Amino acid sequence: MNYFITGASGFIGKALIKKLLLIEKNKIFALSRRKNNNLKLDNRNIKWIKGNLKSDVKEYLKKTDVLIHLATKFDNNPSAKIYETNLIDSLNFFGKAKQYGVKKYFVAGSGFEHGNSKEYILPLSVLRPTTHYQISKAIFNIKICNWAKKNMFNLTYMK
Repeated sequence: MNYFITGASGFIGKALIKKLLLIEKNKIFALSRRKNNNLKLDNRNIKWIKGNLKSDVKEYLKKTDVLIHLATKFDNNPSAKIYETNLIDSLNFFGKAKQYGVKKYFVAGSGFEHGNSKEYILPLSVLRPTTHYQISKAIFNIKICNWAKKNMFNLTYMK
């Protein structure tokens, strides 16, 4: 199976790549804003792509079975860049993936979409974001879930 992972050099991305590479048939296209030197993997089944959600990755998306979206901009300062990355660029990236034939999607959301609650978050808990990061993630959650329903795509959204 071919996986395209955004935010591949982050904590979750690196751990996921290690697990996916345990199955020899898996091929991974790993998108990262920086060249990944801290993941010591010399494996022919992984292709590192230095770039961001705006990069031209058409050749890889055309070969992708599952898109795993982990990329995020974390910053609580009121910056348009947070909304640009977490909302606009992310939604546009999913549009590109759809255009090039990707059918299965996995998104790593954030418990912070529910605000700063210290309580256990139930699957259908109300979103109560308070910071710009939390708001950007909550809006993306709503929009991408509606997009998947409208386009009848297989989407798994986990927090």
